[in-house]
Amino acid sequence: MKHKKILVIDTEVTMLNLLGLMLGDRYNVSMQSGPIEAIQWLQKGNMPDMIISEFNMPYMSGPDLITNLKISGLYRHIPIIILSGIKDLSAQISTIPFKVDAYFSKPFNPFELEKAMCSILDNHAIN
Repeated sequence: MKHKKILVIDTEVTMLNLLGLMLGDRYNVSMQSGPIEAIQWLQKGNMPDMIISEFNMPYMSGPDLITNLKISGLYRHIPIIILSGIKDLSAQISTIPFKVDAYFSKPFNPFELEKAMCSILDNHAIN
């Protein structure tokens, strides 16, 4: 039974399709093609259990999106996983003043992503 809602944000259609296929059997997946669309989706009352987002996006960067979500009273509790093809991702992640639950460089290992998701969602349910 699909019960956990995952919001996937990526400007690459192929990545959205890949993640939709990979996660769609196990989760309710909403795919948004950028941060503005994702915020609009959230403002319609949608509440995901997790967000998976690209780091480097136009109009609003991953760090800006994370900052906006984490300073919000409604969304600060949502775990976030970053997927990105940028070089030295760990250094970039360290500049974000808020917690990122996990991050993976593209190309990523789907099994490792799924393992991290399960662990984060299980720990989040306990807290």
